Amino acid sequence: MPRVYNSPTVRRIIVYLALGITAGLLTLIFYELAEQLLEDELVAFDDMVLYYLQQWAGSSDAVVMMMRGITRLGDGIVQTLLCVIVCAVLWLRGSRRNSTMLALCLSGGWVLNYTLKAWFGRERPGHEFLVDAAGFSFPSGHAMVSICFYGMLGYLLYRRLRGRWPVSWLFPAAALSLAIAIGVSRVYLGVHYASDVIAGLAAGGIWLISCIISLKLLRLYR
Repeated sequence: MPRVYNSPTVRRIIVYLALGITAGLLTLIFYELAEQLLEDELVAFDDMVLYYLQQWAGSSDAVVMMMRGITRLGDGIVQTLLCVIVCAVLWLRGSRRNSTMLALCLSGGWVLNYTLKAWFGRERPGHEFLVDAAGFSFPSGHAMVSICFYGMLGYLLYRRLRGRWPVSWLFPAAALSLAIAIGVSRVYLGVHYASDVIAGLAAGGIWLISCIISLKLLRLYR
């Protein structure tokens, strides 16, 4: 039996199954939030999360500055510049498939986010923003695209180092933590509801998994 589980084919099936189940759960989360949004049932949840977040984090200048710094990491310009640099390095090192998929994961995330925002048309919170923001609110673009870009970057680093560094799993874990932190900063700074961020992370996670599976299949059938 151990030999069966150590088979590359079996391990591959287990990985694909885990990714598929995760994508399914994220789809359910997004669907539930979208349904409640259309039925106007998210107000109490969003107000509760914002209240407890403000109580926990406080409102000092240092916290506001920290949140603004974190949210900058989710800006399109910052992510695009990082993507260009990383993609160029990967391309020059011969990892053209990884370079292309990283760029596709980022650009596709933005396209999907704009499409979903236009579809749902949710207005941003009505109170004062602590940073500039424009456009519709659901799902959060910063949260959605951050999980796509940083998630794929973390996955590529994990793939690169997993055989040489025993804690290479820290890279995808750090990527997930960063995306969540960026989402939290959007709620704290007043430009998004909590449900926007959760929906963004869910939708971005679905696209990220799709890109990872595509990359795995390209490697398998190259």
